[in-house]
Amino acid sequence: MRSYNDDLVMALAIGCWVRDTALTVNQRDLEYKKAMVSSMKVYSSNLNTTIPGMQGHKEDHAARLKEQQQKYQDFIWLIKG
Repeated sequence: MRSYNDDLVMALAIGCWVRDTALTVNQRDLEYKKAMVSSMKVYSSNLNTTIPGMQGHKEDHAARLKEQQQKYQDFIWLIKG
């Protein structure tokens, strides 16, 4: 029929535009994801956050004793008079 081809042409044009737009958006999203993953770093350090009285708390008595002895030596002049 006469002048019914314009619907097909418009559908083809819209399809091409959507394809180009979708490919551009997908490529940009892929680049964003690559940049985000490459900027991530992993740190594996353990920090003891337990406090006295908590299950699993291990107090370092040797270090505490050494610290107390150092304080004693710093202020021995007060004790001697």
